[in-house]
Amino acid sequence: MRLLLLMLLIAGLGYLGLEGWSQMHSVRATPETGGDGTQLGPGVAKGADESAGIKQDSDSDIVVFAGTGDADLDSRWRSALLSGGLERVERGSDLATKLVPGTGGHFAFLVANALAAADAVSATLAQASDALVDKRVPRAGALISAAVGELLGKNRPQAALSALGSTNGLLSAPDASRRVEQLIEATRRFGGDEARVVYLSKLVDGLTRGQDFWGSSRQVAAVSSAYKELTAVLRRTVFTHSGRWRSREHRVSRNETLGGICRRYSKELQLPVSVGLVQMINGIPSPEKMRADITLRIPTSELQVVVEKSTHVMKVLLGSDVIIRLYQVGLGKQSCTPSGEFVIVEKQENPDWYPPSTSDQAGAGRIPHGDPRNPLGRYFIKLRHPEYSGLGIHGTKDQSSVGKNMSLGCVRLRNDDMVDAFLLLPRNIKVRIR
Repeated sequence: MRLLLLMLLIAGLGYLGLEGWSQMHSVRATPETGGDGTQLGPGVAKGADESAGIKQDSDSDIVVFAGTGDADLDSRWRSALLSGGLERVERGSDLATKLVPGTGGHFAFLVANALAAADAVSATLAQASDALVDKRVPRAGALISAAVGELLGKNRPQAALSALGSTNGLLSAPDASRRVEQLIEATRRFGGDEARVVYLSKLVDGLTRGQDFWGSSRQVAAVSSAYKELTAVLRRTVFTHSGRWRSREHRVSRNETLGGICRRYSKELQLPVSVGLVQMINGIPSPEKMRADITLRIPTSELQVVVEKSTHVMKVLLGSDVIIRLYQVGLGKQSCTPSGEFVIVEKQENPDWYPPSTSDQAGAGRIPHGDPRNPLGRYFIKLRHPEYSGLGIHGTKDQSSVGKNMSLGCVRLRNDDMVDAFLLLPRNIKVRIR
């Protein structure tokens, strides 16, 4: 009898041991892997793996990151974003203090919050995106791209735009062009072109700040796609006589000139009104061909110019939020183009050139337009600054220098672009070089 009881006891212990081993290995049998190869944890298997810092809810697919070290926690959140698994992660209130700002995990955590709370965390998300780029976090572009995809998938276009940050980190992602197209497509569901033009301007602004992209045909294509869409919407909103974009109407009287009308509104609005911009908006081929008894649209927002030194881009904005022109530019060799806020004080056609002391023509005095030694091209826009003199925006005989640092400090445009900019930009507007 005792022998029988002993045998039953041994069999029972063996069964319990086998069952425990089986349960342990069923949890660890199918780990998830993020897009960068980092293991996420037990995936959808039921059970628990406390040593890995993850709990799996027995009644759902929710994954809880618990009791994990900072580095491991960051890696798991980052991998959850890259693998499209953010929605299965529970966001504990204490995680905000455990995840270090400027890391991929912290960014992923904020994306998860944005997925749940619409646009409530957009500003914080934009700062976190910028931190990824500034701190050169590995695969920052891929993280930003994944965030954009997740947020657009949940119809969060404003949060997706925030996830881009203020620079073009997205362009380093292999699927950047696809993400840009998705952002563009999202705007087509907006209520009207007025909202689209502002959104697309923000998109173009971000894509043209940060790292120079002109050396990559793939990145140029992504930026060009966004700008092309913006240009199409601008034609229906800003550059149309029938539009109403931030403007006043003026009925032209006999003997009025376009220049006189613009001077009048410059005084009334207390901002420089561009003759060229009024021509473009109203479809007037030249000031001399303006007819009496027509109604003009006069823009009520001020033009301003921003030159991005890092990307060799010059942007013309109408107001503070709408980009109406984008030019590739050349800048000063050895980074000699200064940063700061300048003002357009003079516009010269067929300009003479007075070589600075840093030129190989120094001491030559006045070199007239048409002289082979004069590099300014047909037009020159003179800039004023309290500390720097002699700077301006001009065309160039060396078209290959655009996009490079080869000038003596001035901003160079291609000659066709310079014709357009010379017509568009009035005196007394601000030019910010940064």
